[in-house]
This record gives sequence, structure tokens and C-alpha cells, in this order.
Amino acid sequence: MQPVPMGEAEAELRLEASISGFADRVPLMSARNLVSPGQRNFLIGLLIVIIIGLALDIRVTITVIVACCTLGYLVAVTYRSYLFTRSTKVDALEIVTDEEALTVPDSELPSYTILLPAYNEASVILKLVENLAQMDYPTDRLEVLLLVEEDDEATLGALRASEPPPQFKLVVIPPAENGFAPINQAFSGGTEHTRSYYDDTS
Repeated sequence: MQPVPMGEAEAELRLEASISGFADRVPLMSARNLVSPGQRNFLIGLLIVIIIGLALDIRVTITVIVACCTLGYLVAVTYRSYLFTRSTKVDALEIVTDEEALTVPDSELPSYTILLPAYNEASVILKLVENLAQMDYPTDRLEVLLLVEEDDEATLGALRASEPPPQFKLVVIPPAENGFAPINQAFSGGTEHTRSYYDDTS
């Protein structure tokens, strides 16, 4: 099994994308910034209003604050109760039997990419590949990326000596201290399939 070719420049680009690419592309969805500019402005404005209120009338301001907190709590409890009640209804769960699933033509099934990071897994990686190869899913609509860091010689050696089915691809990535870097690097490239993360330790 040969790894997917990746030059040094591409590897560096993937590593950078895995570390900060998501935050650069979609800053509002990233945990890098805890609050958005709009949220920050709202909080500053609210703090100013509270300070002014406390300066004018401490008792009324505290009463309003407590009332708002109580109202928010009641709304949250009511909404959670609604969600619980809704989830217990019969029509809340869609059940698909094996027979119904098998009637769907292969051409209508979605394409999936499975991300499988492995580090120091030489003793189990081939068995894992064998088990995944037995999935009852069209191989032309399934892609399995085996993400192995380049300093993990044992796992790389085991995979390079094997001949897995064609839906499996070995992706050698630069080592990184961030444990999620292998996954992020795989998300930074590859196909536009629906992607699933598989961790053999979970």
C-alpha cells in the first residue's frame, strides 16, 4: 500500500490549514474568538446600562436583573420540557428496516469519506482495515483515509506491506503536537463526500 503523494510544500500548507485554517475561513464558528464583535458590543452596552441603573437606583436595578434572570430560567425550563415531550412522541423517531434500506439503489446512496487517524497502532491496524473492508456499502461510494503521522514507522510499515481494497488510501502527514491535526489536515483536502470520523479508541 503506497501513500497518497504529498510534497513538502503541500504538507506545510496542510499543517497550517489544520491549525488555523478553519478559524481563518469561518471565524464566527471557531473557538479562537469566544465572542463575536456584535456579542461584545452588546455585552459592553448591557454593562453600561447596568452601571447607569445602579447609579440611579440600586434597588430597582437589582430587582430588574433578578427578574430577567428568573424569566430566562423559566423560558429555558419550558423549552427543555417541550423538547422532552416532543421526543417521546411516536412520530419523533424514523425507523428504517434492513429490508427497506437494501431496496435503495446504489446510485442513490451518498458518498462517504471515513477519516481513520492511527498512531502507534501497528498491532491492530491491519485487523481494523479488514473489519472496515467488510462494510456492506458500495466501494465506489466509500473512501477510507488512513491518517498516519510520518514519524510512526511501525504503523506505516504495516500498511505499506499490506494490500487493502481500493477504497483505502494511506495519507502520511507531518507530526504535530495537536492531537486533532491529522483529522484537520484530512478535512483541509480530499473529496467533497460526507465525512465520518472513526477512532478505534472510542
